[in-house]
Amino acid sequence: MRLERGLVHVYTGDGKGKTTASLGLALRAMGHGLRVYMVQFMKIGYTGESLALRKFGLPMTFESFNVTCKNQEHHDEEIRNGTFAGYCRDCFLPTQFDSALAEKAFNQGKLAVSSGNYDLVIFDELNVALNMNLLPLPPILSMIEDRPPYTELVFTGRNAPEGLLGIADYVTVMGLKRHPYMKQIFARKGIEF
Repeated sequence: MRLERGLVHVYTGDGKGKTTASLGLALRAMGHGLRVYMVQFMKIGYTGESLALRKFGLPMTFESFNVTCKNQEHHDEEIRNGTFAGYCRDCFLPTQFDSALAEKAFNQGKLAVSSGNYDLVIFDELNVALNMNLLPLPPILSMIEDRPPYTELVFTGRNAPEGLLGIADYVTVMGLKRHPYMKQIFARKGIEF
């Protein structure tokens, strides 16, 4: 099955659920026989989605290009004692290495798009990489313009740039009204990561 026309989704905002929404769409697409590829930016590699995809062998290609964590031992301890916040606090000061990883992740995603082998391609947390100036926007806009006409694209992450929002067919902004973190309830394994 091929989509007659592929559209562009952007899931952004400061609320929870952007990656979760993209994975729900992926599950729906796989259920109808569509071929799905997901590339993940900016996470530290210990996520429920990456573990589940490996464990259950879903028919989806998944690649993760994790940021450099300057204090991985600290995060491992947070995971053990239940105070892990679900992201790499030290990674919000990106290094040149992170820029190279983001570029590699984008190039892999772009290759998946241009190959014509996938019906749905998800760029998870690409918006964050853009916001942190790890990638420039023009090559992403060119990739969107040049994609096969049946390829659906999804871009997730906070702070999506106006240039991407302006060309998207779907723009969903997840808003934060309340989060357990505000009560010092940290990210829980299986729910937030």
